[in-house]
Amino acid sequence: MPVGGYWVLNSVVMSIELRAEFDFTEWYYVKPFVKRWKRKVKKTKNADIKQYEFDSFIAKYLIYAALVNVIKPHEYRTRKDRAFCTEVMASFILSNTTNDFLLIQNLSTPATKLSETIKNYHFYVVSSNDENPELETTWKHGSNKEKLISLLQTLYYMRCNIFHGNKEYADEQVLLLNPANNCLEIIIKEIQQIFNNFSFH
Repeated sequence: MPVGGYWVLNSVVMSIELRAEFDFTEWYYVKPFVKRWKRKVKKTKNADIKQYEFDSFIAKYLIYAALVNVIKPHEYRTRKDRAFCTEVMASFILSNTTNDFLLIQNLSTPATKLSETIKNYHFYVVSSNDENPELETTWKHGSNKEKLISLLQTLYYMRCNIFHGNKEYADEQVLLLNPANNCLEIIIKEIQQIFNNFSFH
């Protein structure tokens, strides 16, 4: 274990250097939280499909956010949330995964489905400042890092829209939330594997 129980990683994000620390103590306390919310997701599988996809997305994003906090130093806990959930996390994942090509390949089907759904059904997935992650174009032509950032931005904007936009269950949301949930599932598993690898070093 590194001195103080931390792995320190540096990521340059949008010309701002943000320090990411893998906190072993934080990971110890987050593990039960992750397990508890995964059980909640499983319990909703017998529910109505709209309710399942909606509740599953909320639960999975809560899990993802908890995993982000494992590498997010305390001085950033009340700010720079979007940067850590998107750019910093993409850099962290791709720098520490055992096979970035395989990860992007595994994400390809749900990410493509998500981008096509946004385009074909005219979903408005942008930031509060109307920043568009351009998932379809980036996933086709971007680098692995650009693809993952764009996907994480799309998921983050969806999270903001659901958490703050008073969204309710609707048939068309299933089309959007299903591939989003599949993307989150893959990303969560990858992050957990990285954290477990750190724990054994």
